[in-house]
Amino acid sequence: MAKANKQTAVSPDEKSVSYMSQTVLDELGLDVNYRNTARRKTVPDADIYVPDGHQFGKVSKAPRNATAEIVMLTPKKAAELLRRNDNNRVINVTLVNRLAETISSGMWSFNGEAIIVSKDGDLNDGQHRCLAVLKTGIAVPTVLVTGVERKTRYTVDTGAKRSRHHLLQMRGVPSSAFVSRVGDLLLAFRLKRVPFTRSGVKLNDYSDAVRNGYALDHLDEIRWAGHHMPDPKISRPVGVETTFAATLILLARAHSPEAALDFLIPLIRGEMLEPDGARITARRNLQTLKNYGKLTPRMQMSIVMNAWNNYMAADKYPPNVPVSEEWPEIYTEPGRNIITPSPELEHTADEIKGYIDMA
Repeated sequence: MAKANKQTAVSPDEKSVSYMSQTVLDELGLDVNYRNTARRKTVPDADIYVPDGHQFGKVSKAPRNATAEIVMLTPKKAAELLRRNDNNRVINVTLVNRLAETISSGMWSFNGEAIIVSKDGDLNDGQHRCLAVLKTGIAVPTVLVTGVERKTRYTVDTGAKRSRHHLLQMRGVPSSAFVSRVGDLLLAFRLKRVPFTRSGVKLNDYSDAVRNGYALDHLDEIRWAGHHMPDPKISRPVGVETTFAATLILLARAHSPEAALDFLIPLIRGEMLEPDGARITARRNLQTLKNYGKLTPRMQMSIVMNAWNNYMAADKYPPNVPVSEEWPEIYTEPGRNIITPSPELEHTADEIKGYIDMA
């Protein structure tokens, strides 16, 4: 039993299950396919559970022997639970890594969500949290519910999942979907992250708390950009509003908010553009790629940034830079920093008070 608890040290961002010894993998009945996803060797039969004696219009009673208590989920306890985890869902390794990163970074919080064990001692819900605790070797507090019927596992996690922008909305952040998406784009630029999907950013290895925290930390800039964005109907022929907003923020950091607005808003509107200039060339490229369905967020940002470089420093940056998926260098005024918020847009003390208390 002691050997089965041994773990191999692995960096938190490694997307594999190599952190568990082969002995533990064998004990849990797991193998690893070519996509580094742990899959169970047996699949549960589909079933619909209706509680015995259920009558509509009446309140269901909890089983007499069911208990709930707050415990510390230690690596030893997690391993014990996982050994009684037959016929559960396919393990999502990306989710395990994300939970492990949340735990190891100190951002894990006790929220009342329970680990559920049936009256027969089998794990009904909580396998990903147990694996994350095994990976980090760090114990976390949790509610442990025991004594429920084994077949009730088919009713767990069937409600609507709260998206990241729902979590922001619950914190009182207006336009939460806009804030969430722009924050992701800024974080992707900060990390020089690839690849992008057609619709957005792949940051699944970062927890919701980290991604929302980054958006909230730049909430003042995001609000400013959103305030100055033209109507989406105007920007739609040449790109996506949230991508333009993220680009506007980066250009404001590079020079000034006024210079960024003077450059980008006419490009989006197609107004007051110099013939054969950098902006009108960029607009044509955006329109062409959008019409053919080939315009990704990073490509949209790169086209605008290349046009900005030529617009601000034509002697240093050539015009008509080939369209690319690579992140370009951005022309930046001396003394400015493209990573940190523009000093003109720093938030006031009380404006976002209470928003950046990420768990």
